[in-house]
Amino acid sequence: MNVSRRRRIDAPLTRSVRERRTGRVGAVTTRYFKRRWAEPRGDRFASWGHSTWFFEVGGDGLVIRQVEAYDNGRTLRYGPGHLEDEYGGIGSEPLEAIEDWSSWSISVNEFEDAWESPI
Repeated sequence: MNVSRRRRIDAPLTRSVRERRTGRVGAVTTRYFKRRWAEPRGDRFASWGHSTWFFEVGGDGLVIRQVEAYDNGRTLRYGPGHLEDEYGGIGSEPLEAIEDWSSWSISVNEFEDAWESPI
């Protein structure tokens, strides 16, 4: 067997979840956060009430996926393939650019539960 064939056989069969979602290859530290906002949106959808936000953040600090769960039961989800809609959009700046979010850190499982929850 030649070396190039061996590399192909030994290579992982699937790409990581982050690589599939973003097209970025390589080791990346993904972090997850949950934060409650006890203030209304301040727009025409303010009647939805306060909200809890969930973020999946890449090693570059940019949001990969985002969930907004409102007190009235409305849930918004943003990520690759759905970056914005009439209600808002995914964060475009590094999440921790202004403040440290470590106190709002959550597990990947808690984020995935929010992402997969029914609307």
